[in-house]
Amino acid sequence: MNSHLFILQKEIQGVNLDKYIRKHKRCNEDKAKIIFKQILNAIDYIHKKSICHRDIKPDNIMIIPDTLQITLADFNVSKDFSKVKVMNTHTGTIAFSAPEMLFKEEYT
Repeated sequence: MNSHLFILQKEIQGVNLDKYIRKHKRCNEDKAKIIFKQILNAIDYIHKKSICHRDIKPDNIMIIPDTLQITLADFNVSKDFSKVKVMNTHTGTIAFSAPEMLFKEEYT
């Protein structure tokens, strides 16, 4: 029996979206559409794989400023919802929490 766990991670280039927003203050609509579409595609992809991220916020979205390519990061509190249909634990950052978490209700 192995007593070691090895985790391999891709090195993510760029800065988090929060730093990008603070630096640029504003983003024209065309750039915002490119960024937002990628975020929605990333969420759609992980949901199709039965993964619920549970901590999506600008700090957990990495962006390469030159290309506007994003990467969804930090899956520490994610959940495989193919095994768990209803969740009730409070995770993530309160400012970005779903109302169900704030009211201590179950959520899907």
